[in-house]
Amino acid sequence: MHYNVLRREIAAFKAQVETPMSTAPDHMSTHESESDGRNQSLKVYLNGTIVPREQAFVSVYDAGFMLGDGIWEGIRLYNGKWAFIQDHMDRLY
Repeated sequence: MHYNVLRREIAAFKAQVETPMSTAPDHMSTHESESDGRNQSLKVYLNGTIVPREQAFVSVYDAGFMLGDGIWEGIRLYNGKWAFIQDHMDRLY
């Protein structure tokens, strides 16, 4: 996708989302969140197959890994609100 098209798409997305959750130092980040046992049985769609999370990996020879020719960002939704949406959009912009 052309860079300017991507910028417009991201700007349009930003305009549609609700106010992001606080990223103040006293706010718990997703990396500090409590463990959730439901994630132990998580399934992942990988290369056309649904696999257990333990089998979900990307080869070090994958073009996206070796050449950086892809974009991946996991954005979480909590109680109908995007978590840390501004931080995510800043990384993608």
